[in-house]
Amino acid sequence: MTTLFDTTFPGAIKEFRKIHNRRRFKAVLLFSVLSAGCWSGEQAKDPSHLDPPLDLTREFSKAHVVQETRRIDFNEPEGQSHLLEGWAVEVAGTDQAHQPIASIGERSALQFVILEPRDIDAGLRLSPAETSHAKPVDLRLEINGILIPSIHLAPSSQLYRIAFPSHALRRGKNILIVHNPARPDRDQLKPRVFWDHLSIGPETPVGKPSIKSDEIFLPFGSELTYLVELPSEAYLTVEEIRSNHPSARLIVRHRLLGVARDQIVREFPADTETPFVRLPSPERSWGQISLSAAVLEDAALTNDAGLYLRGVHIRPSATGKAPRIAENPLLLPDESRRPNVLIYLVDTLRADHVGSYGYTKATTPRIDEFADDAVLFERTVAQASWTRSAIASIFTGMLPTSHAVHGRKDGLAPEAETLAETLRSSGYETAAYVTSGHVGPKWGMAQGFETFKLIKKNNMGLRYALSNGVNPEVFAWLDRDRTQPFFLYVHTLDPHAPYDPPESSKKKFAAHIEEPVLSEQQMAVLEDLEAVRVLSAGNPTPVSLGTQVWTQGLIEGVIEPTPRMLVDLIALYDAEVHHNDRYFGELLDYLRVKDLYDNTLIVFVSDHGEEFQDHGSWDHGRTLFQEVTRIPLILRFPDLTFPRGARMRGLARQIDIQATILDYLDIPVPIGSQGGSLIPMILGMGNEGSKRPGYAHLRLGEHHAESYFDGRWMLICSEAPEEKCRLYDLLEDPDEKRDVAATQPSRVDDLKKLMSTYRDSGKLLDAFQTDPDEETRKQLEALGYL
Repeated sequence: MTTLFDTTFPGAIKEFRKIHNRRRFKAVLLFSVLSAGCWSGEQAKDPSHLDPPLDLTREFSKAHVVQETRRIDFNEPEGQSHLLEGWAVEVAGTDQAHQPIASIGERSALQFVILEPRDIDAGLRLSPAETSHAKPVDLRLEINGILIPSIHLAPSSQLYRIAFPSHALRRGKNILIVHNPARPDRDQLKPRVFWDHLSIGPETPVGKPSIKSDEIFLPFGSELTYLVELPSEAYLTVEEIRSNHPSARLIVRHRLLGVARDQIVREFPADTETPFVRLPSPERSWGQISLSAAVLEDAALTNDAGLYLRGVHIRPSATGKAPRIAENPLLLPDESRRPNVLIYLVDTLRADHVGSYGYTKATTPRIDEFADDAVLFERTVAQASWTRSAIASIFTGMLPTSHAVHGRKDGLAPEAETLAETLRSSGYETAAYVTSGHVGPKWGMAQGFETFKLIKKNNMGLRYALSNGVNPEVFAWLDRDRTQPFFLYVHTLDPHAPYDPPESSKKKFAAHIEEPVLSEQQMAVLEDLEAVRVLSAGNPTPVSLGTQVWTQGLIEGVIEPTPRMLVDLIALYDAEVHHNDRYFGELLDYLRVKDLYDNTLIVFVSDHGEEFQDHGSWDHGRTLFQEVTRIPLILRFPDLTFPRGARMRGLARQIDIQATILDYLDIPVPIGSQGGSLIPMILGMGNEGSKRPGYAHLRLGEHHAESYFDGRWMLICSEAPEEKCRLYDLLEDPDEKRDVAATQPSRVDDLKKLMSTYRDSGKLLDAFQTDPDEETRKQLEALGYL
């Protein structure tokens, strides 16, 4: 047996395992869901008469053992095995009573294991390495990318009690990141804090499961997992559950091999009479059966606290071949059955112009159809209001203040671990087809992609391709033979200015538009602007409404907008959204034709929205109002255990996308990721959305601002071009029309303090500076960025 927690577990013995085709994989999931009504509350016929059973007590030696982390003694070799990065194990020149462990650099990270996420009381004994500070310094902490209250370090060694909240914890490996206090000499290798121990929950260590008098003894905080080949349908039965603790619980989990999430989770109090769990599985399929011991409260646990399980069997539902157990459950699984991943991003798409988000015009029939088959997040916050910074947050799970991609010349640091890199190292084939020059190798955005293509032109003569020009490239790539699962990123640009939709969509939404004429004086002023001079070269008057020349004129104030002009520009924008929607639907159809749709995790999202004078501005990358920070986010999971057509009211963020995908695939999230998985919210495992604040940051040219949303109150503070904080009650004022900052000064101060914790969460990377090549420069000019 082993006590190491391995997130790739369970593995299948390859000589035992059957490689199922896609249709059989779908049948397994479908049958599991159709049988869901039998999982809870239904008293099925007692299957104890069926023979032959698989006795898990006798097969105890073949189980994989996991134990929760209760205490990390940093001076012991076992404790040091939890350290990940940012530590000095041997510190020269110290006069400590015993050799200390020190955190060094700007941040340090360690890992620990939790089986059942819950509110946990933790204790840290530590002392600062630098004691010359006049006042206590803060030690900022985050768990799995979620900030928890800071510790105010005293000058001497102290024991600090802190709360690890359930919404920040995950089942399995958890990452604690420590943002170390600064040193006066800024020496990255000098100790920042000396660490003695970390206790997580009760001080009592978790015992090892064992066999006692033909019973399985399962200590609280431990888990046994068996890898079993099941018949077409089977039951797990337990003759008796006993415990010496009043709130003891046995938790049973069942997961089919190759499926990312548990299909069954059942909980039984001690003394439950003959509990059983139905394990549906068409034909014979490999799956993992996990048994864990938990209590409602961690307090007052003793060394011998746990569950005694007698008569634990897996029985077939009909006489025939018995279940079979794997001799070695730690062999790596065949990764070919892992789900594929597709992120489809529509640049500059406002959530409130999508039908499934309440828009009354029929701009998005295919997106709406997709939402009916997926999970829609009603409120998702973009971390920036311009493309490159927002995409860096999606790819890394980091806030803009951490990845530092702020300005027009900033590129994503090579040290960043992108989602593509994580998936590629986990056996995925990776590819990206993008139409925006902001998402190219020049800016570090191609990290981890084996295939990366920036599609710069289309047959309309534009310097960027529309979605109809992207699909043929994507289809050709999907047609390839492959033995690995894939991660595909598709970035389309249709709704981005200039608003020049193809005729088919223009007829539906903007056929009424009559082209206005710019005066010679207006053209003369516009031609004095460098960007417009390049864009309008050779263009006769009149200039078509919606072109970049026209948009630039509105931004610069050369053109005074009229009510009719605003209506027409929005109509052109809607036509472009409709065009993009059509070809997103075409891609979904192609996935179905290729038999890929039902085994692909599909994420539909935008990078930011667009302003149409909602708050007196045009374009994007200038403010952080909802028209640019509220974006659509729709996810479809392959497992039919996930809801279809569901709407999540809890808050989601772009930085949560990476964590959600990796959580679903059982792949560890990279250190430095600041997002949290959305899966607990989706599966109703906790009110996590209310704990997740929405933070956005903008530092582009002369426009500097940040915003903080706590689920009701939106605080937007700008530094430039003016210094001002605005406060909106989105429950009463969803369109941000009534600034109540003047009447709510204490709330503004409280939200500013909370906002500062995200602003000051620490720059983890240094963006590199570069200039675009000539072709990229022309494309960015055509989009109004240069």
